[in-house]
Amino acid sequence: MEKGEDCILLDNTDSQRWRVRNSRAAAGVVPSICLTFPPPDTETKRKVTDLNDQFQAFIKLWKEKQSKLKLDMVFATMSVIKQWDSAKV
Repeated sequence: MEKGEDCILLDNTDSQRWRVRNSRAAAGVVPSICLTFPPPDTETKRKVTDLNDQFQAFIKLWKEKQSKLKLDMVFATMSVIKQWDSAKV
């Protein structure tokens, strides 16, 4: 690992020493104090927020469609049962 090199954090369960991998695929353990993290990218945060909003809208629509399907199934069952005579019951 070299100063200024970008690394991927593999394991930070130990608060003092973290396991990392560099761009050359070499893995190692370094003191956690040696690593810095860049601030979150605003464009990425916006995209994540947009995706979350789309997902929530999808879940809402799915629940509405599921509820309507249940109601349609009840009405369809009721119309079939209404056609039965006492012998069929």
